[in-house]
Amino acid sequence: MRIRHSIVNKPWVTLNQIHSNKIVRVSDTVNSDTVLTEGDALISNNLKCAIAVFAADCGNVGIVTDNGLIAAVHCGWRGLENKILQNTVKELLSMGASDIYAIVGPNIRKECYEFGEEDLKRLVSIYGNQAKATTTKKTPSLDINYCIESILESLNVKIAFKNNHCTKCSDEYFSFRKDKTSKRQALVLYFG
Repeated sequence: MRIRHSIVNKPWVTLNQIHSNKIVRVSDTVNSDTVLTEGDALISNNLKCAIAVFAADCGNVGIVTDNGLIAAVHCGWRGLENKILQNTVKELLSMGASDIYAIVGPNIRKECYEFGEEDLKRLVSIYGNQAKATTTKKTPSLDINYCIESILESLNVKIAFKNNHCTKCSDEYFSFRKDKTSKRQALVLYFG
């Protein structure tokens, strides 16, 4: 916890991430480090805490709205298949947001993300042929970044920043696909 608090000196609210489409709202009463429940997206307007999601190769998306809401979304391929990002943005819109901005964290890129044909077919049926790619080894690949960006564009979410690094290729990031690490990048949002 000491390392977390050296990054953001507020209580951290996280989830037991399960590659789902479950969204969890952070209550105003949370004021200590807490793992709330299972899920893959947090929505908050709590000024007292930070929210965070973690990934080694999956995408992480941070969202800020014009009406004082923030969201942290873990976008693995199963979450993308189950529309975690779309559902989170729709939830924010239902809570009164109109201008929405996103920060896209690093993830494994299409050149490195070997992917099974059957799973790829299902994701292509949702996101179109541009979601399908080929690795540098000429094997089938999923373009997670394309999926995330196309979702955000389709929902009129403005991308304020995106990290274009590949978690597998870069030594600056953790990658389960590269070395089976249990370490993760954190995407942390909070009110200053």
